[in-house]
Amino acid sequence: MGDVLFVGTVGEEELGDLRGVKALFRDHPDIDGFISVDGDRINRIVNRATGSHRYEAIFKGPAATASAHSPASAIHAMGRAIAKISEVRTPSSPKTTFTVGTVRGGTSVNAIAGDARMGIDMRSDSMDELLKLEKTILAHVREAAAEENRRWNADGISVELKLIGDRPAGRTPEDSKIVHAARPLAPRARPAGDPGFGEHGLQPRHVPRHPGRDDRPRRRPPGHAFAQRILQATAAWLGPQNALLVVLGLAGLDGVSRRSSKRANPEARDERSKSKWKYDGVRVVHSNELDINTPQTPGMNRAAAITHARAGAEKLWAGTVIIHPKARPAPIITVRSRA
Repeated sequence: MGDVLFVGTVGEEELGDLRGVKALFRDHPDIDGFISVDGDRINRIVNRATGSHRYEAIFKGPAATASAHSPASAIHAMGRAIAKISEVRTPSSPKTTFTVGTVRGGTSVNAIAGDARMGIDMRSDSMDELLKLEKTILAHVREAAAEENRRWNADGISVELKLIGDRPAGRTPEDSKIVHAARPLAPRARPAGDPGFGEHGLQPRHVPRHPGRDDRPRRRPPGHAFAQRILQATAAWLGPQNALLVVLGLAGLDGVSRRSSKRANPEARDERSKSKWKYDGVRVVHSNELDINTPQTPGMNRAAAITHARAGAEKLWAGTVIIHPKARPAPIITVRSRA
């Protein structure tokens, strides 16, 4: 049995840098799993997180009028940096992208800017590719400031780089318990290798890449502004219901999934539960009542309906078995003795 925390995080978007969920894991290092509820696609299982590094580049120089002898400009240096960044090439797989999202600076149309700033977002599904991209872009920014100084034979332009967002990339394996617990509730989720399974996203689920953590279905309509989001309300209640069922399946429910000492001992088994199965007719075990706390095999996921612990069965095990594509279970060896 486990405890369940229901948490509403803050600082998710823009410059919040996931401060809410970072604080959650900082203050609760014993958390075993994390499920994020976001969006309206209840048939979607998200088990991958896109990483992101965000920087503010601050260019500074001697502000002057446009008639100055050495018009080295902070804005010109920033323009050089943007031109260099726009020519960077990134791999399509793992998907890696970047953008200069904001620019500002200067005081007047006829003044040489002494201050200019831009916000840079870099992201990738791979931490290795993200770090390569970061190294390349930061080098271009520094070189742009040096070029502006060389252009005017000056040394007044400088640049400062501030890390303002750090979201690590990661992935929860498709055959993990937490993904397996969600799959019966998202029957149309496709298997590993299919681009429809495991949508990526920049959400609180990123921090940290906690062992066994996974994400519930999410989807964002185009656009980031609140007014641009349109959520489909049809059967919206299924989302919270499915999320709760996954949580209960993982944390356990007292009296249902808990294996107490009474149930572990055949002589002390709860007689009322025993009689319910043995004498009270047929009992239907629904898909959301299956127990994933049963021995597993690599490449396969089992969920029990009838076991010794649940029903007192001595020689019967019944449940579901999912065999993943390209799985290689251990071979079955049959030994026959000759009469």
